[in-house]
Formats: sequence, structure tokens, C-alpha cells
Amino acid sequence: VNALEVLMTGLINLAFTAIFSLVGAFAILAFGLMLLARYLYLSFLLIVAPIAWLFWVIPALSGEFRKWWDKFLKWVFFAPAVSFFFYLAFASLAGLKNSTAQYLAGGGFGGFIDSILSKGAQMIVVTGLMLGGIIMAESMGVSGAKASMGLATKVGKGAKVWAGKQAARGAT
Repeated sequence: VNALEVLMTGLINLAFTAIFSLVGAFAILAFGLMLLARYLYLSFLLIVAPIAWLFWVIPALSGEFRKWWDKFLKWVFFAPAVSFFFYLAFASLAGLKNSTAQYLAGGGFGGFIDSILSKGAQMIVVTGLMLGGIIMAESMGVSGAKASMGLATKVGKGAKVWAGKQAARGAT
């Protein structure tokens, strides 16, 4: 092993560690800020909930209730979805470390190339899952809100039909 290869391996490891740390810190900071925004949104939405539910009763204002309900469900579903993707990122990091150790134990290509392959693969997979998870959770929150809104609408219509039948039965 020559000194240049050791120096290059050390520099590659340092570069990947620095880049991964910055991207990971950015993703965790974004996650924290989005959770803070979630907390603020949900707090505000819960404060105005009685007014929103009043809008549901008034037919002319039912559209405002739907807007409130969409926002509420979006922010409720956001945290579990993004937490799942962060869990996947950290679980895959542990799995990648194990598979890299097994690869290196089998001989590998050489110190310099092994460093690039192992650190690069770990960095790409984990940062992709973390950043992609934030993006996907945002869109999943919207999809979850729409699905829940559809279910709530069906339940509401069913409740109206049931109430109408009970009122008709009570009148007879």
C-alpha cells in the first residue's frame, strides 16, 4: 500500500463524510422545521375547529369546512409518513454498513475504489431516502387527506339518510 493511496482514501472518506453530514443535517433540519410547521398548523386548525364545524352545518359555507378538513388531515398524516421514511433511511444505513463490511472482507477492488463505492452507495441511498421521504410524505399527506375526506363525505351522506329515515319513522 503506497502513501498516495492511503492519502486519497482518507480524503475520499473525509469528503463523503462531510457531504453526507451536511445533507443529513439539512434533511433533519427540514424535518424539524416541517414538524414545527405541523404543530403550528394543527394548533391553529384546532383553535378554529368549532367555527369550521359550524360552517359544515350551514350549506352556503360547507366549502370552507372542506378546506379546513383538507388542511387538517394533510397535517395529521404528514408526521407518520415522514417518520416512516426516516426509519427506512436509518435502517438501510445499518444494512448497507453490514453489506459493505462483508464485501470488504471478501477482498473488494482495492482501498481507494472500495472507499468510493462503499461510502458513495451509503450516502446516495440514505440521503435519497431522507430527502425523498420528506417530499413523498408531503404528497402522501395530501393523498391521505383526500381519501379521508372522501370517506367522511360518504359517512356524512349515510348519516343524513339514516337521520331522515329515523325522522320519518318517528313522525309516523
